[in-house]
Amino acid sequence: MGTDDLAAETYPNPTNAASQLAFVNLGIFGNDVRLIWIGGFEPWQYQECSPSLSFPQWTAIYTNTPPTSITNSVVHTGAAAGTNLCYRINAHR
Repeated sequence: MGTDDLAAETYPNPTNAASQLAFVNLGIFGNDVRLIWIGGFEPWQYQECSPSLSFPQWTAIYTNTPPTSITNSVVHTGAAAGTNLCYRINAHR
């Protein structure tokens, strides 16, 4: 376990190797992308996207402020109509 796990407060327990901060579903609905993720209660969670992993330019599309639910979701409006996007969760305390 590293300091990133403690900062992300991975669910259900940051000291447990089975705990995680992760996307659990990504769905395309028309021109929109819906992201569902699980994580901790206390960290700030930023859902970010980038058009490339070779030259990443991460842009926050949603900020989830604490206290957060264990399961969360956001709809990225119009994202499915454009080019490919890569998503990540960036968590900080």
